[in-house]
Amino acid sequence: MHNNQLDVIAMILIYLQRNRRGLNQRSLRAIYSRLRRIPDQVKHINRLVHVSDVACVENLRMNRNAFGRLCRIFRQNGDLKDNKFVMVEERVALFLPILAHHKKIKVVKFDSARSGYTVSYYVHRILRAVIRLQASLLATPEPVTDESTNNRWKCFRGALGYRWDLY
Repeated sequence: MHNNQLDVIAMILIYLQRNRRGLNQRSLRAIYSRLRRIPDQVKHINRLVHVSDVACVENLRMNRNAFGRLCRIFRQNGDLKDNKFVMVEERVALFLPILAHHKKIKVVKFDSARSGYTVSYYVHRILRAVIRLQASLLATPEPVTDESTNNRWKCFRGALGYRWDLY
């Protein structure tokens, strides 16, 4: 497990020891159910990313190096930070199967042992970060001009963008 997750578990256990009388059964069950799911979530992210490049490419459509760089870009420029329970790597690992394999949120929810709300929330957050960073992440296409002499692209002359002179 990662250090942040161990810290969270330690903080929850300290909190539980100090405030046993102040907690009701419902809140105790919620805390313990969240603690029980953490090892499954850590196993899932380790299986996706940290096993091998082949597994990472098959599941996320990028190797571990590219995945790490993408997460670093999101941390530095995309204003994404680690939460108590979900790190940036896990958020990106939730987002990429939906994007690359057209998986539904229900399937990712089941695979990652997260709630549907959590998966949907973080997918939208990553998508917003991608949109914010579109200038550095996505290549801008250049239109094929009318003066282009390349036979390969002659049928696409003026296809990119709206041509005002035709209407």
